[in-house]
Amino acid sequence: MLDANHRPRSGLRSAGSEMTWSTGSEIWRYAPGDVQPELVHSMDGPFEVIDVARSARGYAFTERNHRNGAWRLSWLADGASEPIVVDHGVAAGALAPTIAIDDRRLAWAGFDEPDAGALSFLRVVDLEAPTAVRELLSLPIADGLLWYPVLDGGTLWFAIIHADFEGTGKGDEFHLETIALGDAGARPRRFAGVANDFEPAVSPTNVAWKTVEPGLAALTWGEVHILDRDTGETRRVPLPNLNHPSLGRRFLAFDEISRHRLLLFDLARGEVLEVPGPRDGSDTTFSGASLAGDLWTFIIGTDDGPRIGWARLPE
Repeated sequence: MLDANHRPRSGLRSAGSEMTWSTGSEIWRYAPGDVQPELVHSMDGPFEVIDVARSARGYAFTERNHRNGAWRLSWLADGASEPIVVDHGVAAGALAPTIAIDDRRLAWAGFDEPDAGALSFLRVVDLEAPTAVRELLSLPIADGLLWYPVLDGGTLWFAIIHADFEGTGKGDEFHLETIALGDAGARPRRFAGVANDFEPAVSPTNVAWKTVEPGLAALTWGEVHILDRDTGETRRVPLPNLNHPSLGRRFLAFDEISRHRLLLFDLARGEVLEVPGPRDGSDTTFSGASLAGDLWTFIIGTDDGPRIGWARLPE
């Protein structure tokens, strides 16, 4: 565990070589082997940092003003003294955009409320020109709600919800789609998946995602499925009520509904592993799991507040 002085408020993520998180007004990083975590950036004002994403070139982060619903997305390149605002908007009834980053691009999906009516969008920039925003999709919210982009080389994965706003009783329909980034005229393609697919996680060897039962909301707990990209075989993690899958080299991480078990799925052996927690006691909880490469991070809930836990996983 990291020292109790470093408590996460939001945005704890593994970037493989290091982890990042927010305290609300500050962004922090820590790489295993460092003596202490390092303050990356701090800010004043009504905005609170919601999420942080790290690539080898810098940090992207979203902020939200909870008083009026305004949001902004910023980029802080390594070596820069101040961030650049890449995008901004207002979404009083929604969350800040969900973001993805690699060493070439930054992508985000979110909501805005211009005078013409509320919309959902999917946008991307090349990190060489972080203010040259390219809009891939823009939909009235009645036509789709866009979430959770994932960069996969020249392909962008994302989830789309067709909400049952009229209350027909059928419930929402949601699935995953991909779009080619190198073709300006490319249209999205639907991923076959299972049904009611949401929240993709992608690695060079696997694709993972969550499904939920018909009639339940996309953000609720469900089952996690894994596609082997070489063989085309699909399998399911043999546990119910999971959320937020993330893929590393050998393992799959996720949150589990009871929050009292620290679990991983071993992709090589095809089995669930329960990992001894760093603290004993029935009041200890685990959440916010994030895995990239072999660096696994999670939030440990203790009687004196949240702590950051991490582990290097075997290959």
